[in-house]
Amino acid sequence: MTKRRKKIIFWVTFLFISVVLYNAYKYIPYRFEHLSGIKKVHAHRVNTITKLNQAKLYYTGIELDVIFDTKTNTFDVYHPPAESIGLNLETYLSKLSDDNLKVWLDFKNLTAENKVLATNRLVFLMTKFKLTKQMFLVESKNIDQLQYINDRGFLTSYYVPSSLYNSNKKFKDSIYKLIMTYNQQSISFTHQNYIELHKKFPRREKFVWALYGNPLGKSRVHQIRITRRILKDTTVKRLLVPFKSIGGNR
Repeated sequence: MTKRRKKIIFWVTFLFISVVLYNAYKYIPYRFEHLSGIKKVHAHRVNTITKLNQAKLYYTGIELDVIFDTKTNTFDVYHPPAESIGLNLETYLSKLSDDNLKVWLDFKNLTAENKVLATNRLVFLMTKFKLTKQMFLVESKNIDQLQYINDRGFLTSYYVPSSLYNSNKKFKDSIYKLIMTYNQQSISFTHQNYIELHKKFPRREKFVWALYGNPLGKSRVHQIRITRRILKDTTVKRLLVPFKSIGGNR
């Protein structure tokens, strides 16, 4: 075998192994930086029963997206613009089988018109499946209407605009004012907003997501540092991370 051919075989083998390892990495539930606060680490976008069943094996909590339909008085589990698969929250909750699993509901379409009906539906589901409100976090971008759900005894969190860290001062000040007005609300946001929001609201209860996934990216060292800092922060109660299941990813 020639020297040139050996070199070709080496690089082909190296590339093949690298691709295999990179793809396998995506299916590992935890990263190195998660180990310092593993109980806080929860699975992001668990919008199918298949993914739920796998997430329960690794995590103490999950996040899912819901749309409330006032006509049918049901929550549909999906994340627009993806199409609905016809999975309603009642069916989803019937599959939990773990009354200690924490659930983060990203309520995508909360309005003044549907807040009462939607909250009553959540209370009904809690009662039906003998679940506690303490298990649930209800998140929404509509902080005005979210307060009603909070007043009904649910843990709630204001979904801070993801672009905040990269916005102008006028926009930032308007968001800060909103957060200060509703001082009973927790805040939830991307890890990119952490430094600024932690500095501005050091005592406010926080829920964060860190959805980067490239283990070879240039910003990997920063990702590890900021994630570890977030997990050590006692005001941060949960951290959402990417979770790729075998099937059921939506």
